[in-house]
Amino acid sequence: NRSGNMIDNDYPLGFRVRLHQKDLQIALNAARELGQALPMAAYVEQMETELMARGYGDEDISAMARCLRD
Repeated sequence: NRSGNMIDNDYPLGFRVRLHQKDLQIALNAARELGQALPMAAYVEQMETELMARGYGDEDISAMARCLRD
């Protein structure tokens, strides 16, 4: 439901990148404790870290399109 926003490079507030990353880190830590690798989740976490470093942590998670666009 966010594809139009991603195409338009418009990211109205929804679920924030920084909150998603917090939850994703919890999942990645649990996977590590279980000896499981989640390569795609780790890749998403890296993109979210980049977005936050660029000041987009409070934007909607659809701002992930910025990483793909860049």
